[in-house]
Amino acid sequence: MKKWQLGKKKILGLLTAGAIVVTMAGSYAVWDQLTGTTSGTVTLRDKITVTVPASTTYSSNTAWDSIPEYKSQPINIKATGIPADTKTTLALEAKVYEGDGTTTEATGFTTKINDGTSDVTKTSFATPALAETGANYTVTVIPPESADTTKTYNVVLTGTLSEDTSTP
Repeated sequence: MKKWQLGKKKILGLLTAGAIVVTMAGSYAVWDQLTGTTSGTVTLRDKITVTVPASTTYSSNTAWDSIPEYKSQPINIKATGIPADTKTTLALEAKVYEGDGTTTEATGFTTKINDGTSDVTKTSFATPALAETGANYTVTVIPPESADTTKTYNVVLTGTLSEDTSTP
């Protein structure tokens, strides 16, 4: 049974060795740098915003024996906050709705969007400055012969801006 017993010197030697190991392990933990951190600031750019007039007035030609065409006053659509050196495309769509809302689309109406030169469905802006100036559009609405003249109709022109990634 004496075989498993440790003397005072052996116990003291083991405790000393253990203390040295703990001290060495602790010194490595302090010496090594195992985590790094950095920080930086972010400056947010302006939001890209497409602006249009609040409302548009339409007038008609009143020629006899023809279906009237209703034309809007010039509508300027422009965009701001576009990052430098960015080409953009403004896709255009005009829809006619029954009443003064945007729930029920009126059937049989024809719409055309004109930029002063030709009928368009989109406009490209080569620079942010050109998009900020915008472009003027006229919307023409042609009702079907069967249109109910006792109803009011709401014409909605939508311009959707996107980045133009095409190459010249």
